[in-house]
Amino acid sequence: MKILRAWHLVGPDGNSYTVQERDLPGRFCNPTGGRRRAVATGLVEYVLADGSDVTDGTPGMWETLAGVLLKKPDDL
Repeated sequence: MKILRAWHLVGPDGNSYTVQERDLPGRFCNPTGGRRRAVATGLVEYVLADGSDVTDGTPGMWETLAGVLLKKPDDL
């Protein structure tokens, strides 16, 4: 997966978190007969730098698996 953007955020618990926007690769193919590569899907996911998921059930916020709410950046 390719990291498209990353944000360094401080949670209400005072800890630092890095949320990464990653592209979701599609199926692998080799249209020219060369090395196989993933076809871009145009879909993204948001995860912490350690790979754990964040959810976006609260408007304007991401929530970590530990229940920490992180404010989404304005450029999102």
